[in-house]
Amino acid sequence: VPVMYTIPIDGKLLYQTGAENEAQIALNVKPSLDIESAGSLSFVLTPGNAQYDAIRKMKSIVTMHQDGKMIFRGRVTETEKDIFNQKTVYCEGDQSFLLDSLWEEQTVLGKVQDLYRNLIANHNAQVESDKQFTVGIITAVDADTPIEGSQRVETRRMWDTASILDERLLSVYGGYIRTRTEGNVTYIDWLKDLIKEKK
Repeated sequence: VPVMYTIPIDGKLLYQTGAENEAQIALNVKPSLDIESAGSLSFVLTPGNAQYDAIRKMKSIVTMHQDGKMIFRGRVTETEKDIFNQKTVYCEGDQSFLLDSLWEEQTVLGKVQDLYRNLIANHNAQVESDKQFTVGIITAVDADTPIEGSQRVETRRMWDTASILDERLLSVYGGYIRTRTEGNVTYIDWLKDLIKEKK
């Protein structure tokens, strides 16, 4: 049975495997689904594609589905036109949304899981609804793990959320960040073992 891939952009169909109508054709579709990073996606559109003029850099939300299951979610970061007006579209995965929010200088004590939840809540307060996350599964640290005294979050004046997660949580306590969308909710998990817990 052939695998069916679809790519909607802002909820409207941009590409479908086997489409014969140019309005739903994309060329050179290249997903990069690295489970340890945000992932990326690129494709080429001809002017006949129905969504050719609808793409908004840093705004448009792009998803890719394999047989109905979402395997990528992210946003358009760059577009390039060639001499034939074919448009190459580059997308980055939704973990990159964490670059859009800032964490102010402060010292944090208490439980590690609470810091993680506070970082995500702080992020959500600064971004549009389609860039927000719901805290999901946490297996990297136990609920009662305290923030180490030597690892208190004495931040620089301003950090983006992605950097503070990486440097003050992942680098100290281990684990991996994973995003997943179920229904209309995008969860952000902090997992001890990505391979074991990959859905």
